[in-house]
Amino acid sequence: VLDMETSRVRESAEAPGGTAVLKSGRFLSCGGLNGEIVLRDPSSLSKVFTLPAHNGPVTGMDSKMDLLVTCGISTFRNEYATDSSLKVFDLRMTPRPLSAIPFPIGAHLIKYSPKFTSTLFGASGSSFQLIDVAALISLPPVYRFGAPDVSAMDVAHSGEMLVCGDMQGMLSLWTDSPHAAVNPHQSSLLTETPPYILPEAPVPFQMDSALSLLHLPPPEDESLLMSNWPVMPVGITKAPNKIDPKILSHVTQKDFVGYVQNSPSIGLRYGTQHKSWQPPSAKGRKSPELGPQGDGDESELLWGRVPRDYRLQEIRLGKLGIEGFDFRRFNKTPHSGLENVIPNSWVNSWIHTMFHIKPLRTRVMNSQTAKEVCLSDELGFLFHMQQIAAGDTCQATNFLRAFSQLPEASRLELLDTSTATAFVSREGSDKELLRRAQNLNRFVLEQMNKEMSTKEGTCSAIDAVFGSTMLRNTHLLPEQTLSQSIESREFQWRLTYGGLEDGKEGGKDLSFASVLEASLSSEQVTRSWNESTKSYKPTRVVRQMASYPNILSLDSGLESPFAP
Repeated sequence: VLDMETSRVRESAEAPGGTAVLKSGRFLSCGGLNGEIVLRDPSSLSKVFTLPAHNGPVTGMDSKMDLLVTCGISTFRNEYATDSSLKVFDLRMTPRPLSAIPFPIGAHLIKYSPKFTSTLFGASGSSFQLIDVAALISLPPVYRFGAPDVSAMDVAHSGEMLVCGDMQGMLSLWTDSPHAAVNPHQSSLLTETPPYILPEAPVPFQMDSALSLLHLPPPEDESLLMSNWPVMPVGITKAPNKIDPKILSHVTQKDFVGYVQNSPSIGLRYGTQHKSWQPPSAKGRKSPELGPQGDGDESELLWGRVPRDYRLQEIRLGKLGIEGFDFRRFNKTPHSGLENVIPNSWVNSWIHTMFHIKPLRTRVMNSQTAKEVCLSDELGFLFHMQQIAAGDTCQATNFLRAFSQLPEASRLELLDTSTATAFVSREGSDKELLRRAQNLNRFVLEQMNKEMSTKEGTCSAIDAVFGSTMLRNTHLLPEQTLSQSIESREFQWRLTYGGLEDGKEGGKDLSFASVLEASLSSEQVTRSWNESTKSYKPTRVVRQMASYPNILSLDSGLESPFAP
């Protein structure tokens, strides 16, 4: 199997010489010289079923829907002759042979007609005939070619043309209409040749030359040039009100927002009573899926001031639960969402991020292992669901179930402690979620890399997208001699705020580029055991990136007290 995107061989299997391969439904049909049809799995190329067809070699086969038709050579008293019957196989459920179709002239080439469901063309020597596969009969008459010994045959996509090639290198085209088309929606191939225009002589133009030297063609319809703008008066608006300096002196700024506390000393209107707004009740609703739309109540009037796209939508579940709610009514985009009412649904944001990385999504969806609990397989199935859902809501239950069955996830405290407390906001839960999210990305990438690295020496999808080489060199001090050098593959790099921790380079005014540079190349001086001197010596450990990944995954380290 050749991957056309990466130009690499994905899978290979041994087969006898002269094997013909045809994609038939959910199988790869392989017909060989021994007269057997071998049905293989397209993903692993392993044998699934073996069906006996002819006594001699299989010369032709074709399939449509769940029916496979073959023709071949039969042997009688050690003599080879074209088999006078066509074999039909039903590929639904367990493949089985059906009744053979008698074909007296003997076929060595067959081809289904794209225009009809059960019509088949069968060719032998210098003649061909139509076959009705549903009725298991041959349809008269027998048509004769212009040349003998036909070696190849094909039918146009429209079903209106039949072309045959003989041993003399001639092609014969058959049709029942003088205006037959090759494709169902064929367009004309005749195009008008544009007139040839002589190129103009080049005009010497320099930086100090006048723009009038450039030749601009005049408008064809006597319209004005785009540079000829009309006179457009600009209205003068009212000048903004000046803010009292007394108010500006009391401004408290947080991030990029500034606010002033309303007090009598500021001079603003004080003592104004504000009514706390609550979403209206479900009474007076017009639709079982939309929010309140009634009239007359004060809360209803306040609700009407909120734009429709930003109103609170109340989900009322029926007998079918969440599957009975039409999410497409509120999601007009082709991007599908994930249900967040199941345990460990905080992983959904990570799943959405990985889904929109096209190289990773393509490789994961085309990868499949034979393991019972496999995150990469479940993630590939989930990506396939999100693609075909086209805006509908999907369930990540299988992926989260496989995720919860891994003992490493429980040791890293990545799982919700209980279903009852999974959605309750607790004190310190934000910091806990930051830690869990950062550990999740590193753990899942390493786990999927182990699962997808099935063959020795092959590069997994995770390694191809996120993989980078980390070089760790250990130098002895004060000689600066290299004592050890270790290479390893990394899928995520952690940001270390070295300047903030050491109080250097302006503290929190460090740029992102300087923080990233310090994180990808760091040094540390420590004491370690030296075997040559049998004592502890100071060493300098240099950790740096040796090769860059296609996509750099960073751990922001926001739980660090020195993070900005």
